[in-house]
Amino acid sequence: MSEYVVLPPEASYYRLPEDMDTELGALVEPVSVGMHAFERSLQPGLPHIREGFGVGRSVAVQGAGPIGLFAMSAAKAAGAGQIIAIDGIGKRLDLATEFGATDTVDLTAHEENDLVDAVKGLTNGGVGPDVVIGAAGVPAAVKQGIELPHDGGTFVEVGHFAYNGEVEINPTRIVQKELTIHGSLAYPPSQFESAITLIDQLHEEVPFTELFDHRATFDEVESAYEAQGKGDAYRATIHPHGV
Repeated sequence: MSEYVVLPPEASYYRLPEDMDTELGALVEPVSVGMHAFERSLQPGLPHIREGFGVGRSVAVQGAGPIGLFAMSAAKAAGAGQIIAIDGIGKRLDLATEFGATDTVDLTAHEENDLVDAVKGLTNGGVGPDVVIGAAGVPAAVKQGIELPHDGGTFVEVGHFAYNGEVEINPTRIVQKELTIHGSLAYPPSQFESAITLIDQLHEEVPFTELFDHRATFDEVESAYEAQGKGDAYRATIHPHGV
């Protein structure tokens, strides 16, 4: 939290637009994570025969935390026709609709197998989404994520940046479904430029600032870390000159 930062020669850094609220700069890093996860679902092919993502395609996102919300915003900007948000917290599902979700599924209202059927039932023909992005960080969600896409669909796992347990899967299902699976680890440095552009394009229609639900001064720094660590805040921020 220094006033000045030494940048080594190999560093990548990007300037915010002059008219962008400085606070939004705090979202560039997590937006880069969610945006990169969505972009991992892009693949060569003909979208009109369900090869890869295309305009009007369906995307389901497991987990409506910050990374999941930003993946939804990226999908919306890319032209997704349907975005399904899956979470167990009503507040997050409500916020997801403001970040691009066209449908929401409360996972607490369904048994494990019923959840897959509920999500598929929302899609055209009931076959499942074209793309599923796992942003929950819960091992069981990976097993569900394999079942959610339609045959020949894509599953991207971004939620398990750190170890959070294991889950048993049936590899035969990957073969039977001809599923494409991608891992998404953070982002390349150039993703910051894309994230800044996305925020600049969407900030008037997407309530990014609602994610700043714990603002702290220097004297309250510990409260910000505690709120973020416990999951009580979407994005805790520290303001040197007061809030």
